[in-house]
Amino acid sequence: MIALARAGRVAGGLVLILACLLPAIYVPEISYSSRTLARLHDFAHLPLFCVVALIMVAIWPGGLFVQNRLRPLPAMRLWLAALLAGILVELLQARQGRFPEMMDIVTDGAGAAIALLLVVGHRGNRWRWILPPALAMALVFATPVFLSAWDEALAKRQFPLLADLETRLQVDRFGPSHSRLRRITHPESPANHLLQVRFLPDMFPRFKMQDLPRDWSEFSAFTFTCINPEPEPFLLIIRVDDIHHENRPADRYTLRLELAPGRHVIEVPLAAVATAPDTRPMDMTAIAAVIFYGYKLEKQRVLLFDDFRLVP
Repeated sequence: MIALARAGRVAGGLVLILACLLPAIYVPEISYSSRTLARLHDFAHLPLFCVVALIMVAIWPGGLFVQNRLRPLPAMRLWLAALLAGILVELLQARQGRFPEMMDIVTDGAGAAIALLLVVGHRGNRWRWILPPALAMALVFATPVFLSAWDEALAKRQFPLLADLETRLQVDRFGPSHSRLRRITHPESPANHLLQVRFLPDMFPRFKMQDLPRDWSEFSAFTFTCINPEPEPFLLIIRVDDIHHENRPADRYTLRLELAPGRHVIEVPLAAVATAPDTRPMDMTAIAAVIFYGYKLEKQRVLLFDDFRLVP
């Protein structure tokens, strides 16, 4: 009877673990319009694997404690088992067409470690020593959520200024692909800052503005400053999509600019954006993305950007 009860508890625990992990594998990836929600989604790995590890503690063969003292080797094996479960989740997500994230695995391991700390604190009544490191670890992984929320609140206060790079967190308003982004001091004005974009060799190296305010209907132009610090011209392609974009080149606004060396103030007329799609008007109340491309780069090229804003 004892063995049967044990088997039932193990089976129940495994069912609960599967119930925790299967949604993480098979629920389609969500595209968030808010960086804070995206960061919160990533942080959710920590409490999820904390719960998974706690269930594993309850069903672990042989137990983890002797006279309320943690057995280091079984505890390490349990933590590794939880980490392997996190790796398996990422691999199965990749089979669903999603991208595996190393940081998700790190967060999974942290959640399992916090679970072990909580169990040690509970069994040994050592909360005074265990709770601070557990909370500190959780706070480290929650920090990106708080920072994104702070910058999103700042962006709302700054609107219609979209980014001026005068705070470090504004770099996170841009997402690179085959490019590298860095906030630098303006070479001619040390009190000001610029977004340095290193476009890597590729057919279409690019970066895009993230978390844009969607409603541009009350504005006449989108402007920004661009500096080409190199002696060669640079072909910059600007693309604007709305949320109804059909992923066809003719269903979006595209502007090609040959940037000579030096400073340029670029103005994109929103009247032209509104009429750009071939079969419909652009929904100016639902702008989804502004993407900046290089084209057929055979070597790394650098541009500097500043003062992205909407003009009434």
